[in-house]
Amino acid sequence: MLQAKIWYESVYPAINTGNIRIESTGATKTPLNALIKPNWDKAVSYTRFNKNVVELPLDTAVKLGFTLNKNNSFNFKKNPSKSSFLILNDGKTYTAYIMTILADSAYLQNNYNKLNLNSYSKRDANFSGYVFYSAPGGKLLSGWHYLNGKINKSITPTTSHSSVLQVQSVKNSNIQLNDNGCSISSYLVYTGTSCISAGGAAPTCTDYYDEYDFLICDTIQSVAPPDDGSGGGGSGGFPAPPPPLPVAVNIPKQLDTLITNKTALTQPQIDTLNSKLNQILQDCIGKAIYNYLTANQISFPFTFNPSTNPNSPDGASFDPSSGTINIKNLATLSSTSLEEEFFHAVQNSFYGGTYQYANTASANIEFEAKLLRDMYQVINGIGVNWAIMNDPSYFAFLQNLTNNYTSYPTSFTPTQLGWYKIYLGEFIQSQYNPYYTNDVIDYTFLPTAIFNITSSSTCAHQ
Repeated sequence: MLQAKIWYESVYPAINTGNIRIESTGATKTPLNALIKPNWDKAVSYTRFNKNVVELPLDTAVKLGFTLNKNNSFNFKKNPSKSSFLILNDGKTYTAYIMTILADSAYLQNNYNKLNLNSYSKRDANFSGYVFYSAPGGKLLSGWHYLNGKINKSITPTTSHSSVLQVQSVKNSNIQLNDNGCSISSYLVYTGTSCISAGGAAPTCTDYYDEYDFLICDTIQSVAPPDDGSGGGGSGGFPAPPPPLPVAVNIPKQLDTLITNKTALTQPQIDTLNSKLNQILQDCIGKAIYNYLTANQISFPFTFNPSTNPNSPDGASFDPSSGTINIKNLATLSSTSLEEEFFHAVQNSFYGGTYQYANTASANIEFEAKLLRDMYQVINGIGVNWAIMNDPSYFAFLQNLTNNYTSYPTSFTPTQLGWYKIYLGEFIQSQYNPYYTNDVIDYTFLPTAIFNITSSSTCAHQ
């Protein structure tokens, strides 16, 4: 559950849109994940269709309503819809959806508690109404309409490739599609109410909705969807959502040169990475590292995997064998941590592959990166995490290296080299740093990658 939460909050960080609600049609709509968020305290987990499922109701701080008809005043006491978040994992990859059940009035008979008889894993045998699967941002992916417990219509986005996704989503559901009897319809998502009062008069309130078009077609259900043993009884729950649509993202040029898996990233991930990169480029050392990477045409696949546990407190790591930068939690990633992983990539290039030192000088590689980070921190008057803890003399060493916090070294004096080796030895001792006790040291391996960066930078250097 915790890994699913870390993944979701990394991929879909919180969006603050204020209290403004704007009615929209067409392509520009209020992202649903800007209006709602999952309630992790009431999450349930189970296995369905060979995937781990986390199903979460909406946080009750903000309500969400779906309707087929725009009303003058949306009445949540008579809300015919129920939405929940689904997070699926096949053992390798997470995907997230918003599932919305929109019941027919003939099914509800004014008993809105009947919505609670339906979830992803369990469906009322007599359910009539719609089930919509959307991306967390709100983009419709697929859906179905039920009549007395049986599918009688399929729902797809009004796009040319939607039918392919729909076929993929029903391969294991024994549902047969009929291309006849299709029409375009729409549903509306209530996004909020704005009220204006003046001169002591009663307030005038306006409800706002986003409108989504969809293609609805007659279907023939030859056999009921299989009961997958998830607790749905004879109903077997609802069919699985389709694979997520590839989404076009806008990547700033400065970041574009560093990413190889562009189509695998979401726009929120791109925006957050670019924000961290902007912070890195504000400093002369960050610029020098970036310039080295671009000059040597070094780029990365960025992955987001909450199950890894890198030693960085911010949860980022660089894999020299694959050239991948993995981020455990994008929501807590700092620019300092990302800059350190960029420097690990510099080391990997400069030393001809740092993976070759895994069993001989792994501590040297890590300590060099931490030392450059710590010099940057003392020069800029920041820092919480340090390579050496519980030894005040380490800070005297940093003060000496940086000429009283004013510049970067381009080499070591013999005395500085001696102190460097002392702190390199402390680096793998648990009382000074508990994360690297299994690393190994080569005292003949010198940190020349640091000097390559400092000497090529526009920073003041010695």
